[in-house]
Amino acid sequence: MEIAGIVILIFIGLWGLFLAVDGLGLTMQQGMATVLGHEHRDMVKGGRMDVIARQPMVVPYTTPEKYILKLEINGRQTEGTVSKSLFDAVQPGDRVQVTFQKRRLTGRVQILDVTR
Repeated sequence: MEIAGIVILIFIGLWGLFLAVDGLGLTMQQGMATVLGHEHRDMVKGGRMDVIARQPMVVPYTTPEKYILKLEINGRQTEGTVSKSLFDAVQPGDRVQVTFQKRRLTGRVQILDVTR
């Protein structure tokens, strides 16, 4: 049983190291992206059970409303969260200016900012 715990801790440590190498010190890049589509995610209110002072309690949480553009940049599809005004102003096929970071190991594109 102790070996399983040690293996799990080693795995978690290696995963954290992988994420650090993949994401630390990335440069911001700018480019043009094509809007592929829109997605609106409503605000969600809920609660989860947590044990606080040995008592089960419902802890409320709120996930904010999001306006998401599905984008293609450099041949890769990704998503970026934008303001409602930009969400309403662009249509599929439009070109937008994006600021993004590209991950070192996974190659994933992370959108930081979208402007018209």
